Amino acid sequence: MDFAGISMSTFTQELLTSVVFIAILIGLRTLLIRMVRRNSEILSKEQRRWINRIKNGVIIIIFVCLALVWAPQLQTFALSLTAFAVALVVATKEMILCLTGSLFRISTQPYKVGDWISIDGITGEVMEINAFNTRLEELDAASKSYQFTGKSVMMPNSKLFTSTVENQNFIKSFIFHDVWASVQFTGMNPMELAGIMKEVAESHVAPFRDDALKFARRVSRKAGIDLPEAKPSFGFRTTELGHFVFSARIFVPTKKADDIGVAIIQDFLARVHEIRALANPVVPVPPVVVAD
Repeated sequence: MDFAGISMSTFTQELLTSVVFIAILIGLRTLLIRMVRRNSEILSKEQRRWINRIKNGVIIIIFVCLALVWAPQLQTFALSLTAFAVALVVATKEMILCLTGSLFRISTQPYKVGDWISIDGITGEVMEINAFNTRLEELDAASKSYQFTGKSVMMPNSKLFTSTVENQNFIKSFIFHDVWASVQFTGMNPMELAGIMKEVAESHVAPFRDDALKFARRVSRKAGIDLPEAKPSFGFRTTELGHFVFSARIFVPTKKADDIGVAIIQDFLARVHEIRALANPVVPVPPVVVAD
């Protein structure tokens, strides 16, 4: 009877200790997160990283503290816990896979908070990483505008074992963007038009040339690979009907790529229209006078 009383007293003491530990650590986590946020409505990448570290660190400390507090009880019920552990593994297989995936991510570092990644057809910026999942803010990669769609995606860390993760940090700042323009062949000199396309494209790319070259060199050194030239490249082909198709591949800021591409096409076609107008001026038709 006394033994039961002692066990119950020990259990109550350990339970109270656990509750106090958890309450203190959660309060400390809340305080630290508030200090990092500093009343910011929109968090910077560094702030998100520190908040992520604080949350994960507190979870690890809670697990360690609980393990230390309950170690005597765990030793007493070692045999029972073995059977319980087997049942727990079967029941929580997905959670264990997520935890294992988290360890795999830590050891391989395929991405971190602030990176752009693509997995299972979803492209987004990594906003938060914890022991079980990764939260992404989806980006509109289909239209290549790379603007936030407003959708949040929770990706289980177990996906790291079953899906290919593409780190797209390279296109976060600059991207290779293809521009195409088609012109009817009638009365047009293709070599002259090719020169106009080159002139127009280079004029729109010029403000970003220095930054693009620096970025390409930095990525080449970091990745140890030889990237394509950051300078514009041009192409020319004909359609089945014989019309001319002019192309330009430009290396420009990702979020401005669409606007720059549209501006190049507009300016190029405007120049083509001017050439056609000069070659085929519109002759005014004199009015017809009908005699009474």
